Amino acid sequence: MEFKEGDLVEKFKGDYGGPGVVIKAMMLGGKERYLVAHRIEGGFGQFVHIYNSSILRLMEKTDG
Repeated sequence: MEFKEGDLVEKFKGDYGGPGVVIKAMMLGGKERYLVAHRIEGGFGQFVHIYNSSILRLMEKTDG
């Protein structure tokens, strides 16, 4: 698996993008998939989406 649970990633392709946290790395139909939790700026809670690795990249964790 390219990413692991707890990794901070960025969805950087498609019609929307932004940071998220991998909450589950799994195989679906023989292909790697990642369940990523996102937060909406100014909102509350979080939502999750399933992605393949080609639209995600690892982000460095920063203090603050």
